[in-house]
Amino acid sequence: RLGLLALAGLGVSYLAAYERARGRSLGYRFAEAPSFRATGGGLVAAALLTGWVEPLLWAFLALNATAAVARGASVRAQDRRGARARTVGVR
Repeated sequence: RLGLLALAGLGVSYLAAYERARGRSLGYRFAEAPSFRATGGGLVAAALLTGWVEPLLWAFLALNATAAVARGASVRAQDRRGARARTVGVR
């Protein structure tokens, strides 16, 4: 169960990072606190240091799933408004 939870957290983390990178390359803007990525790393470190692996992996999964959904919603809203930043060579 822990292995699947860790893989799910990692997969969602990669999805959230991909959405951020791809969205920025297409000219969309995201408002993100600088400490957001540090929080995810801190949760994993705390899980390993304290032994509370399962609850903190659930928190890591929830944090990254929330980020992925929020970024997807942000891109969709910006696309509907036509608020994408104008970049050279991107349509």
